[in-house]
Amino acid sequence: LLHGVTLRTELQRVARLPVLLIGDWFAQLVAGVHAAHAAGVIHRDLKPSNIFLVRQPDGSSFVKLLDFGLAKQAPAPRGETPQTRVSRVMGTPEFMAPEQARGQPVGPRTDLYAVGVIAFELLTGQRLFTADTAFEVVNMHLNKAPQPPSSRVSGVPSELDALVLRLLAKNAADRPAGAGEV
Repeated sequence: LLHGVTLRTELQRVARLPVLLIGDWFAQLVAGVHAAHAAGVIHRDLKPSNIFLVRQPDGSSFVKLLDFGLAKQAPAPRGETPQTRVSRVMGTPEFMAPEQARGQPVGPRTDLYAVGVIAFELLTGQRLFTADTAFEVVNMHLNKAPQPPSSRVSGVPSELDALVLRLLAKNAADRPAGAGEV
């Protein structure tokens, strides 16, 4: 019953979005992730096709997080939780945090890695990592250092470069502690 489009559809429609619009949507995305984490919910599958831009009568949009089908309830707000099964990795390879790919416990910082991947794509119009197979993409998330968005497009403020790279830290402890910090 929502009127609008997914962020994936919008990214396919427009080559590059204005930084001010990106900032507005990014702030709303982080607020939604913060609310989920405050309730102890780890999404585990944040990606542009699970973010909906609800069109308002004035032409503006607000962000809604969708598809909590892979979400996991942590034992405490903002806490970590083990994966569903040790032998099964859940999530979308292009947006998967290293600890998630390894089958290690997931927490708010896992979702924040995906937020960083989304921010990179919002700012550049390009995926962070691309390869022929999902295995290769996951391997890049595990081992390849991300480039700052400004290495792909001009005009990205250095503060955004720094934030995106911090969100994309391979070690979860090096990422912001929670969405509230972002």
